[in-house]
Amino acid sequence: MVVPTALSFGGVSLLAVLTMTGALLLLGLLWPGDGSRQIDWRPTRSPEQEAIDEIDDVQQMLNATNARRRRRGAPDLDEDAIGLQLAAEREALRAWAERRAGAGHDGEDGA
Repeated sequence: MVVPTALSFGGVSLLAVLTMTGALLLLGLLWPGDGSRQIDWRPTRSPEQEAIDEIDDVQQMLNATNARRRRRGAPDLDEDAIGLQLAAEREALRAWAERRAGAGHDGEDGA
């Protein structure tokens, strides 16, 4: 009489799991389409709606920022002012990087 050992049970179990995993991967690679048809998936919003929502989000953030600025007596920001501020910060960063590269820094921040 042959008594199965834990090693043989483990080997058979491992082989079964690997076989099932391989079969599923092979099925996924060979099945036509991208899978969204099989699960009937569609985006919840169109790209146009996503763009509209993004613009609305930016406007809400700008309105909240301006409300906070008004409370402390600072002038309101608009998109042009933010663009100018961003351009100035980018120029300052570019100039800093050029000075740093010219000074021969090796990547450590010596400030």
